[in-house]
Amino acid sequence: MNMNINFNTFSILGGDLPPALRDAINEVESNTKAPRALVVSAALSALSTVGQGLINVQVPTTHSLRPCSLWLITLAESGERKSTIDRLFAAAIIEFQQRHATLLAKAWNDYRVEHKIWKAEEAALLKQLTRLGIRHGNGGDDLRVQIKVHAAREPIAPKAPKLLYEDCTIEALQHQLFGAWPNAALASNEAAVIFKGHVSQHLPVLNKLWDGDDVDIDRMTRESFTVKDARLTLSLMSQPKPFQDFVQRNDGEARSLGFLARALVCQPFSTQGMRFIDRPVTSWEHLPKFQRQLAGLLEQSVSTDGEPLPERETMVMSEEASQCWILYYNRVEQQSGLGGCYANCKDHAAKLADNVARLAALLQLLDGGEIISLQNVERSIVLVGWYSNEFIRLFCPPPPIPQVDLDLNMLNDYLSRLRGQGCRYVAKNYVRKYGPNALRNKQRLDPVLDRMVQLGWITLWLDEKKSKYMDLWPLLIFDQGGWEKRLVR
Repeated sequence: MNMNINFNTFSILGGDLPPALRDAINEVESNTKAPRALVVSAALSALSTVGQGLINVQVPTTHSLRPCSLWLITLAESGERKSTIDRLFAAAIIEFQQRHATLLAKAWNDYRVEHKIWKAEEAALLKQLTRLGIRHGNGGDDLRVQIKVHAAREPIAPKAPKLLYEDCTIEALQHQLFGAWPNAALASNEAAVIFKGHVSQHLPVLNKLWDGDDVDIDRMTRESFTVKDARLTLSLMSQPKPFQDFVQRNDGEARSLGFLARALVCQPFSTQGMRFIDRPVTSWEHLPKFQRQLAGLLEQSVSTDGEPLPERETMVMSEEASQCWILYYNRVEQQSGLGGCYANCKDHAAKLADNVARLAALLQLLDGGEIISLQNVERSIVLVGWYSNEFIRLFCPPPPIPQVDLDLNMLNDYLSRLRGQGCRYVAKNYVRKYGPNALRNKQRLDPVLDRMVQLGWITLWLDEKKSKYMDLWPLLIFDQGGWEKRLVR
């Protein structure tokens, strides 16, 4: 994994986004001076957390429904204002959770009292059954019926919409998705604790949640259950070192099992040392508007009876948008072949079109309407493409240049200087004596000379004494009678 190259720009996000999202991103970046990629990832995480409970997206090729959850992993050193950015964009979600928890406080108190009464009644019925003897007859059959009826009347705990989880095991998260609220975000601005924890032991489960598949939880000592139709956003901000350790753990399972391929990963260029104050008063105009839009969408994700929406709305691409998406899919597929830019990261390439569809649906959710526009597909292709470049930069760097090619460039520079001095015929021993130090060794020099001959840059020949010479201008007519007089030796 190449974690050293750390230069990138994010100018592609300058303006072509839905206005509310664009203006909020620009304002937060301007006021905090945090890296733009960090700001954008936090904004998309908030949008995914909110939107995943409202919509699915229909993929043009198979017409299958896909979740709209995004996984975003942002790598930044300490001091890059990860916590600040995370709090700013998560504010609407936190306020939504707190307000609904307050509204449900009385319902929870009533539930606890009713459940205690129910437990007491259950204990009384079971005690009666014990007195009669646990066998059929003697009135026991009627009592069994009463116990079954009573069990069916167990009070149901009110569901409070809890979306954000930080210090949470995967097992606890699964239980919450099953019994509490089916839409969640595993979000942390200090995700080292997550990467160092048990996440690596549950990557297949997380992958299933990204795919929208059911997750069966089998237990020996407790009741088994199945997580159905759940949605999970990942918003993980971490320093590079803990993430690098996570990626390398267990022989690189995070990559081989497809966890990283599903994620939009970036490592922004640091802005530390350039975060100057350019005005004394900070204006917050656009972020609150974006937060209000998120808050409105969050309210739509709760049904009138306080339950999660039974069905999500299906977002469908327009005909133009579908054609654009298919063209993008085919181009990615083409570049996954031998010699293509995705040849060494086919796992990542296989998820790109899916991420484009998800993001396009989320952007359309902000714009309004059920039909995804061509503009939002194009926006998503550009944005996902930037994250794709980051993935290639971090995980699929180009192979090192072979030493013979480096030597080829070195020798060509030297011979070009000789050509510039009017030299044409040069003895090999002259190069070994006066040429680049690294190439004065025969084992290093000979393969380079052979490559130059193959390329037609020089010709080589031997005289009767087996001495080797080279012609630096092989396309010119060879001076059969006078080459020795012009020889550089």
